[in-house]
Amino acid sequence: MIERGEVLLPKGLVDALTVQFFGGALDVARFNVFAARRFQFRSGVSLDVSIIGKSHAIVLTRGERQLTELVACVPDEQLGAEAVARRVKFVAIAGKDSVRVADSIGRLRVSYTRMPLSPTLISRWVGRAIGAGAVSHRFPSPCGIAMTVVDVDETTSSYETIHTYPESDSAVVTKTELF
Repeated sequence: MIERGEVLLPKGLVDALTVQFFGGALDVARFNVFAARRFQFRSGVSLDVSIIGKSHAIVLTRGERQLTELVACVPDEQLGAEAVARRVKFVAIAGKDSVRVADSIGRLRVSYTRMPLSPTLISRWVGRAIGAGAVSHRFPSPCGIAMTVVDVDETTSSYETIHTYPESDSAVVTKTELF
């Protein structure tokens, strides 16, 4: 279900968005967590999904091993030196591309696309936000629908996300697959 937040977001956040991976679990308490939920893949990997602002942090765990995916525009100062030292991948989101990460958790492929907002795109993701595998949050915005949705498919060990930025007429859609 889409929940309403209490923050108005400045223009230009989408321009600073990155995909980052960290060895171990990031302390999401450093961020403003609007929604959180745990999922379990059949492969034995669990996901701790947190919507943090118009971003997300997902901690993947297999046994004692952990890896964190962070899609956010968070400066290193907010992450802290210890987390920055554990960063294994950092990619700015500019258009359409994918990154691969190999870790003790497994192999991940993350595809991402930055695209213009459209009524069709919003409608499709608002529908997904109420699904059984979704974690979502809607933010107040005078410009349109600002939301983050993480839609988990436990049967395929994958998840998709959308981050909308109506102030920039943009959305970023990601898909992460665990192999």
